[in-house]
Amino acid sequence: MREEIRMNADEALDAVVTRALEQAPAVRVPAEFAAKLLAVCEREGSRVKAQEARRRGARWGRRVVGGSVARAAGLAAMLLLVVGMCWLAPHSTVSFTSATFDMELLLLAELGGVAAWMFRRGQGVGSRE
Repeated sequence: MREEIRMNADEALDAVVTRALEQAPAVRVPAEFAAKLLAVCEREGSRVKAQEARRRGARWGRRVVGGSVARAAGLAAMLLLVVGMCWLAPHSTVSFTSATFDMELLLLAELGGVAAWMFRRGQGVGSRE
């Protein structure tokens, strides 16, 4: 008898749930919903574009400090290293015991390091990010 009551209760519950699921809810969409959604999408889109521009350094202050000044300093360093190498070249003999030859090799290594820094990941002197 208990099983019968339990089965009847389960069947009754299933019937109630099925009827509730078969009824479509009444949904009201405000008339200005599309306009509000479009405004939010435009605002979010402009915010994302601004974040991407900041990340790439497109703001004036960051571009000057992080880009142009750094490139100018790198070029100046490379120029000074080449001038130093040209000044040391006539005074050096090809020998590892010669201080001028060792200094010229050191300047060459520094020049390579500055060049590698300036042209890393396609961000060369003339490239615009």
